[in-house]
Amino acid sequence: MDAETIPWTRAVRSRWDLVLTTRHEHVGEVSGEVLVFQPGAGTPARLDREPPTYRGRVLPSALALPHLTDVDVLWRTRPEVLPAAVVSGDICLDRMRASAHRRAAYRSALGVGPGTRLVTVCSTWGAESLFGRHPDLCDRLVDEAGDDTRVAAVLHPAIWAAHGKTRVLARARRAGLLVVPPESGWQATVLASDHVLGDLGSTTVYAAAMGIPVRLVAATHRAFPGGIADELARAVGRIDLGAALLPQLASAVDGSVGELITALVSSCPDEASERLRNVMYLLLGLDEPVWRAAVRPYAPPRPHDPP
Repeated sequence: MDAETIPWTRAVRSRWDLVLTTRHEHVGEVSGEVLVFQPGAGTPARLDREPPTYRGRVLPSALALPHLTDVDVLWRTRPEVLPAAVVSGDICLDRMRASAHRRAAYRSALGVGPGTRLVTVCSTWGAESLFGRHPDLCDRLVDEAGDDTRVAAVLHPAIWAAHGKTRVLARARRAGLLVVPPESGWQATVLASDHVLGDLGSTTVYAAAMGIPVRLVAATHRAFPGGIADELARAVGRIDLGAALLPQLASAVDGSVGELITALVSSCPDEASERLRNVMYLLLGLDEPVWRAAVRPYAPPRPHDPP
């Protein structure tokens, strides 16, 4: 993100006007107004493992929730935090919706021509993720792909941290796999895709919300019962890993799945920018600008060079 980084020792010695975080642990050591975001679409709030309190006080000055139903969850689990709750919508979903018209430009940046099918593999992190259980999946897809198909991979940042930039999917990258780093265009790559093959991580959820045909890999990690990922698992098909992969990808887009998942991800689509700016300026003690908050489209993707 090209942001300035500082040592934690300096962070806890300073007074900040606004602290933005997706985690609760240790943030109580930092002085300033705290705005807490949810960690991703389909990811339930980790309020039991990371109680949003510190030394007896409620940690968030504001807790941004993407959906009205999240308020009900908060009421059942951590009612003391309810006064800080703000229904903000989902800024990532809104930016993807604002970027959909750039699909052709994103495909061009990936080197994918008009007559070429783009299949993107999405994986969250951990032993139960797609990458954790089936690290050879991208190799298989690249081996199956002909001249009319390109394969891309979008991996959780924790995978890069654990395995290193040069080792991740090295063989498949040499064979033509497009590997997109998390800071350089995973959203644009998803929007450029004709099919997404994924687990129940946030990236797959966003792909389904945008109407991209999604198929799940069998035996991926369990979904939170009744959550978005659980509904996605019910709505889309699974891939049979014992058969050829590419022939199993359906060509039709089921628009009803996209509408269903969008409605579950955000209860106020296209409003997150305005709502988040409003709460940020309130916490900063500043007058909000009179012009509307911009929703910036995503920049074109920049895949890693082959190792």
